[in-house]
Amino acid sequence: MGTYALPELQVMETVLAEMAKLTISERRRVLAWLSDYLLEVGEPEAVEPETVETEPIEPVAVEEPVVEAAEEAPAAEAAEPEEPAGPTPIADFTELYQLIAPKTSIQKVMTAAYWLQEHDGQDSWRASDISRCMKATGEQIKYLSNTLSIEAKRDDPRVVTLAKAGDSLQARKTFALSGAGEMFVEDRLGDATV
Repeated sequence: MGTYALPELQVMETVLAEMAKLTISERRRVLAWLSDYLLEVGEPEAVEPETVETEPIEPVAVEEPVVEAAEEAPAAEAAEPEEPAGPTPIADFTELYQLIAPKTSIQKVMTAAYWLQEHDGQDSWRASDISRCMKATGEQIKYLSNTLSIEAKRDDPRVVTLAKAGDSLQARKTFALSGAGEMFVEDRLGDATV
């Protein structure tokens, strides 16, 4: 790396080299986190750039996929702009879980519930369904029943209790995500699709 008159050029070169090692979804997560984090920190004090000789930036080689040549389309068709491809569908719960990157127990519950409701088409789910989803990630939610009970007592719960089979504390309950729970997951998803 060379010496630069503008310090941001050196940072951009370093970031570009590191980001080239990641997949597209990993890059999106890194950029979203950096954007959120750095915009909350505020602007650093202005520093006058030093005048230093710079070395040219060498481009980072990015491999392009090999595409076989297709027959050329007539000129009229070639003039039409191509429509951008839509979001890539999420293949399985593990991929959704990695995209959302939940930290707390309730965030993990909301992520699994979102998968059950949006991908599997379930109107409601039980704690055992959440545990089954979490098994695919190799993680578990300790005290899942307590997490759901505490969430139900919030003023604006992200998970709501739909039904309870019986009066005992151990009675089976069915749950669903509230609008706030769905928004949490969708905000973190961005352009991806379930």
